[in-house]
Amino acid sequence: MKKLHILALAAVAAAAFATFNTGTVFAQSHSMSDCQGHMGHNAAQINQLHNALKLNAGQESAWQTMVTAMKTAHAEHAGMPSSSQTTAPAHVDAMLTMMHEHEVQVTSLGNAVKSFYATLTPTQRKTFDRAFQSHGMMH
Repeated sequence: MKKLHILALAAVAAAAFATFNTGTVFAQSHSMSDCQGHMGHNAAQINQLHNALKLNAGQESAWQTMVTAMKTAHAEHAGMPSSSQTTAPAHVDAMLTMMHEHEVQVTSLGNAVKSFYATLTPTQRKTFDRAFQSHGMMH
């Protein structure tokens, strides 16, 4: 409950800052084409990591599960309405809803990463750790 209270306060503070900031950065929204371009970049990074890991047939299923979880998390992120299209209270409600959805997605992704990681050899783990730490797979 305390965690939810802190998240709610953070969302309200962020919404207030976005509402009162006159800069154009907060007026911009991410279009679907922006997200698709980002996903194209991520797909290239995912393919590059896949090739670098040199996975065996037994590891492919866990890899595909993890990639699916990543794509789901990225696709869900694109659904946030722009703050210029809603009222401040509606925007805060949308932010809270997305935060809860994001927590579920991160938990799912975390489980998929852990399952996949367990299939890797020590050398593959080092390669994966480098890619993951630099957020090459996630951002």
